[in-house]
Amino acid sequence: TKARELPNGDRLYQNPTLRVTLTNKETGKQVTHGSTGTIRATDLEDGDVSLVSTGQNVIFSPSIGILVLNGRYTFVEDEDENLSQPQGDGRIIKACDQLA
Repeated sequence: TKARELPNGDRLYQNPTLRVTLTNKETGKQVTHGSTGTIRATDLEDGDVSLVSTGQNVIFSPSIGILVLNGRYTFVEDEDENLSQPQGDGRIIKACDQLA
């Protein structure tokens, strides 16, 4: 992961060649997705972090499961590292459904 701090204090995370392989341990079924997009992180006053995903990114949290985001989505990470449901334009793939 390439991370850069921007002049306004935001952080930009880039993974230009990252591929993620997910495995259902019970069945052995696997799926692989690229996670080559960017995520911009902005600290909020309440301690949460606003995240903007562009391109294709794989995200995970117990609160939402494993999602593959294709497009531009915004979501929030709270202090307990839970993610809100992404909102935006594009396509969301529920990776756990692919592994069922």
